[in-house]
Amino acid sequence: MMRINFNYFVVSKPLDNLRYFLRRGHTARLLWDRFKWYWFPRLGVVPRFPLTVDLEASLSCQLQCPMCTRAQSDVFAAGGNMDFDLFRKVVDECAANGVFSLKLSWRGEPTLNPRLPDMVRYAKARGIPDVAFLTNGGLMTPELTRALVDAGLDWISFSIDGLGQDYERIRKPITFAWIEGVVKGLHDLKRREGRVKPLVRIQTISGCIGRNPEYFGFWEPWVDRISVIAEQHREDPGLIRHDPDYVCASPFQRVFVTWNGDVVPCHGDYFLHNRMGNVEERSLAAIWNSARFREFRAAMRARRRLDYEACRLCPDGGQFVGDTLKVGGRTVSVIRFLEQDDVQGRAARGEADADRQDG
Repeated sequence: MMRINFNYFVVSKPLDNLRYFLRRGHTARLLWDRFKWYWFPRLGVVPRFPLTVDLEASLSCQLQCPMCTRAQSDVFAAGGNMDFDLFRKVVDECAANGVFSLKLSWRGEPTLNPRLPDMVRYAKARGIPDVAFLTNGGLMTPELTRALVDAGLDWISFSIDGLGQDYERIRKPITFAWIEGVVKGLHDLKRREGRVKPLVRIQTISGCIGRNPEYFGFWEPWVDRISVIAEQHREDPGLIRHDPDYVCASPFQRVFVTWNGDVVPCHGDYFLHNRMGNVEERSLAAIWNSARFREFRAAMRARRRLDYEACRLCPDGGQFVGDTLKVGGRTVSVIRFLEQDDVQGRAARGEADADRQDG
């Protein structure tokens, strides 16, 4: 059975996690979807159609966050929004194949697409159980919030790195007062109208926690889930210390469809090095089951992912050591990625080499 690494950690309290799970609804389908999501990559099982489809509602973004892969190149400057006819084509195929989860974001800020509420409404009308997106929240006006709630959005994730000036340094020109108002405003709207959805989660990079020990206490009353992402070197792939034994789960779980229809198997392939096809030319099912996709999965199983440029640029496969965060009196286990010149990294690599020689 393959070993799968992860770099995303839910740090909400256990009871809050259970409540979040139950509030997502569609419990039987959700359990089956989560079983497949967790076990299929480990067992090398490929579903007949992706479990989750990420549709890039917009490539554009109004921010220039220092840790973002977009900082590596100006290729994203032109931006672009997904055409609604293309969106409908992909969603119709997803609905016909029983997709559980549809996410409307990837490399850009989805709220820059003026038809985002229409996209949510259409996907829900086609019977997709779980429709969501990630956002920086900088454009979430009360009017847009209202439209998304009415459209039937299931959950929304806000990227909120730190508090106060720390947040504003990373997410400028958004002010902390603005994002606080957006999250609390959505909470209050749901409470007034007796709504459970959209569920609200926030996520932060791990490095911000040490500088903001009150982060969790500040946000817990207003959100349904808090998550932490291990800091990575997306802005400088040269710092990545690759783990040659890393196996990525993504090509067994999901696909990412760009604003103009290109399909890649991983969120880390910002530059589309591992393009599998385009949904304007072939069905998503044909792309998912294509020889090119099968070859990539076989390479992943054989620990040959570093044959691919997209994987060499992706920090998810970096070596790491265990780490901990202090969260409201609790100790939460996370990881810390190692850099090329990290002493612990050199030691870890030496141990890994010795293990392979002994094996």
